[in-house]
Amino acid sequence: MEKQDEAATAGESRREGMKLASALHCVAWLTRTSATLLRTLLLAPRRLPQLCQAALDHHVQTTTPELTHRTLEEFLTHQYDLRNAVDIDAALPIVVGERNVTLGEALVLSALVKATRTRRVLEIGTFRGWTSYLLASAVGRGGEVLTLDLPPRTKTSHPLEKRDVYGLSEADVGSTFRTLPLRGAEVTQLWGDSATFDFSPWEGGIDMVLVDGAHTKEYVRNDSARALDVARDGGLVVWHDLKSSCPGVISVLSELGRRLDLCHIVGTSLVVHVKRTQSDVSGGTAALRLPIATGAP
Repeated sequence: MEKQDEAATAGESRREGMKLASALHCVAWLTRTSATLLRTLLLAPRRLPQLCQAALDHHVQTTTPELTHRTLEEFLTHQYDLRNAVDIDAALPIVVGERNVTLGEALVLSALVKATRTRRVLEIGTFRGWTSYLLASAVGRGGEVLTLDLPPRTKTSHPLEKRDVYGLSEADVGSTFRTLPLRGAEVTQLWGDSATFDFSPWEGGIDMVLVDGAHTKEYVRNDSARALDVARDGGLVVWHDLKSSCPGVISVLSELGRRLDLCHIVGTSLVVHVKRTQSDVSGGTAALRLPIATGAP
């Protein structure tokens, strides 16, 4: 009886010790976090919103269960049995104005182009053309980059989020690749609403599609279906903006991830899929398919 009491007392002590250790760990974590926030508030208060946004984005990117999560090296090794280093030779233009990808994401896109020997790219969402220029330089001479954007002051088929109404003039859209000397593939500007644009001339013929257009659920679902249509068998579909501020992107990628193999590239907001015709038709494209309205490409 005494031994049982001693064992029970010992067990209770261990549990209390574990609770104390857990509490101390939480206190330590909160202290470190609070210290970081305090330093930010004191030394760089303007960066606090960025810090909070980065924390929210990291949470979304690492806790979306329908996606796998790999570094760029892990993804390339897993998909392509990559055993040798990939030489990234792409231009990173420094221009006045905003760009819509980080420098880290730019390096990932360049590496994907080089590792897969991509020669033909379709980009949905041009903005200032910074990414178009980057992709063209990575593809190299003899390749082709097609980039689609909505003509300014054009009524859209679906409502847009405020972030997607950026007020650029037609001269501003694609200005980077029009003003800087091209060091690689030719860039062709396409105009149209991706919800009604006729993508059929390129069906099954694109090596890489970058989905980076409007961020509403309706447009992301539409653009994803179109991307899967035009990508060749074995080609890449890449989505940008897996972020807490883009719920439409999160929703559609979660939906697609239940049927297709989608991989989030760690440290970025990029999600990549290697198209396999049979699985995509049965599990992904058909589920997202929307009617295509005719229109001149």
